[in-house]
Amino acid sequence: MFLHSTVDDETLDGRLNFSPLIIILFLTRMRSTALIACVLLLLSCALSCDGGLAPPSLIEPGFGGTISFTSGTWPPPDSLVNLWLVASQDYPLDSVTVFTGIFSNPPRIYVYPSLDTNLPFNIDTVSYSFLLPPANYKYIAVIQRFKNEINARALRVVGLYGTATIPPEPISVSVRDFEFMKNINIVVNFHNPPPQPF
Repeated sequence: MFLHSTVDDETLDGRLNFSPLIIILFLTRMRSTALIACVLLLLSCALSCDGGLAPPSLIEPGFGGTISFTSGTWPPPDSLVNLWLVASQDYPLDSVTVFTGIFSNPPRIYVYPSLDTNLPFNIDTVSYSFLLPPANYKYIAVIQRFKNEINARALRVVGLYGTATIPPEPISVSVRDFEFMKNINIVVNFHNPPPQPF
């Protein structure tokens, strides 16, 4: 890329005289060259990145595990209206806390799979993935609704995520952003349920 300059004989001070066409060509080429250089620089940076500044993977928060049902303890079908897994941010619980926790906005007690969907009946085990907002869940349990009534007297806890002591104590689970906890396993025994929280 060369500039063509001439000395005008009629110029008294001997300054260089650039024609406007040469100046426009020079600026256009400089702009194109600068643009190409920027694109090449960005491409080389992108190709050399090792992912060190990549955003965290999009893991939905929650926990999962297996619910095991003790063989020979399933109740008769007329006493299995609903069967849910619940995760409560509140503990201890009472009948008022249960219903306000489920129906508050946002909820403080979450139900899995949902209020109108049950865990499967008459099986040995079921795996689950409970997606939840980040929080500390103080009480995680399987709850059976054994009457068609809508009150705490129609509910009973039949399995608890808790200690191995007798009676078991609830174990809290802290769910954090971008973290899914595994092995939150629960054993359900309809004939020998844990202490009732309400």
